[in-house]
Amino acid sequence: MKLNFDLKVFPNPINNVLNINIVDLKEGCSLYLLDSIGRLVWSTRIEQNFEMYYLDLDKLSIANGTYQVVVNSDNYYGSKNLIIIT
Repeated sequence: MKLNFDLKVFPNPINNVLNINIVDLKEGCSLYLLDSIGRLVWSTRIEQNFEMYYLDLDKLSIANGTYQVVVNSDNYYGSKNLIIIT
């Protein structure tokens, strides 16, 4: 898989709304939020040509801790670590 897109997650640490910014991703992708031992906490499918996704953590029951945001598609893969403090 290629790594030729720019993935940013902010703010970090986060306590309410997570901004996921993807630049130069030319196809649809899946977004995943994994906990510190790799369990899936949340996921969604995004259509192509999206640059910013907002995840409202207030609507999810997510414990404080270290997580990983993963972007995955047929031709792209990227991940960033994230600290959640609610």
